[in-house]
Amino acid sequence: MKKNEPMHKQLAQLKEFHDKTDHEWRTDPTIDIPDNIKDRRVRIMLEEFNELIAAIYRNEPIEDLAKELADVVYTTFGTVGAFGLADKFDAVFDAVHKSNMSKIPVDGVIKFNEHGKVIKPPGYKKPDIKKILESNS
Repeated sequence: MKKNEPMHKQLAQLKEFHDKTDHEWRTDPTIDIPDNIKDRRVRIMLEEFNELIAAIYRNEPIEDLAKELADVVYTTFGTVGAFGLADKFDAVFDAVHKSNMSKIPVDGVIKFNEHGKVIKPPGYKKPDIKKILESNS
């Protein structure tokens, strides 16, 4: 992880936690991890996401909502490390952001689907995540 990357601090904190708790943290991107680890990552993320949903719909105090949001990010970043994506994740996130920004058409008229999601206009550019993961930087 490069220290000048915006997510470096959080990913380093997650690596520290994973090292201390003997949770997996890979340095090379891979989808080929044992099923029990995949199951654990999914289970942990779902649990935290469900707690976030509950906090939102129960109108829990804002500090509780903030904690649940941090837990979702924390467990997501743990999964980033488990799949060996930490060193590339800042670039992946940047590419997804750039792609999302390409959803804003030149005329500035943004269209939404029935769920409020932005519709991809002509000129939308899909992120090339494979290129990022295969790069040496």
